[in-house]
Amino acid sequence: MTPNQAVVLTTVADECHAVLDLLGGPPPGLVRRREKRETLYETGVFTGERSTWLVRVAETGPGNTTAAVAVERARAVFRPDVILLVGVAGGLRGVDRGDVVVADPVYEAGPGTLTRTHRPSERLLQHGRGVARNALWRNRIQPTTSARAVVGPVVAAHPETPCGDAVAVEPEGSGFLHAASLNRSVEALVVRGICDLSGDRSWRRVAARSAAAFAVAVLDAAGRPGPRPYCVGRARAMTSSVVSGLGG
Repeated sequence: MTPNQAVVLTTVADECHAVLDLLGGPPPGLVRRREKRETLYETGVFTGERSTWLVRVAETGPGNTTAAVAVERARAVFRPDVILLVGVAGGLRGVDRGDVVVADPVYEAGPGTLTRTHRPSERLLQHGRGVARNALWRNRIQPTTSARAVVGPVVAAHPETPCGDAVAVEPEGSGFLHAASLNRSVEALVVRGICDLSGDRSWRRVAARSAAAFAVAVLDAAGRPGPRPYCVGRARAMTSSVVSGLGG
């Protein structure tokens, strides 16, 4: 059976590490690094309660244009089932540091105003709502946390831009979702952990871990069910087979 395949795009190292920490791979752990079209991807396997995923993770850098290009490159090279944008955002209203926001919609901001809206894939959004209603996704966060998850509007803009009803602000979501919408064969979702806007790195790491834990919970819920390994040895064998068989 062909495994579920996902690409996870991140912007900075803390976000990338948070995702990679939740993946497994053949001994001694993570995997393969492979450059494709000037983007470096790290490949691991996520085995959840319901489904197993081959996950390729890239740290692409900031900006809507960069995110859009990264989506198209990943889609063309890997043809994944799902592409996620996972990372941190500044909280605007109704959320606390460490909380998670599933972006719906993402507003695109022009000079002093909001010009367009972009929406995620409906199926992934529904799974995101389901995961948000259940606190089990927090079990993958260490140390333990009381973070909550909400679905709400996010604006891809400078924090001083008028943001309507947006609960968070970040700089890549509109470019990411716009590029993903141009090809209906791939589903896309933006998952953001909330930190403050001061650049406090300790909270950025907390927010990144929250976003990563929520993102893999969505993958688990959304994936095609498959056989689960019943022991460590089999888990390693399955992981090694999946990664080598698909070329990392």
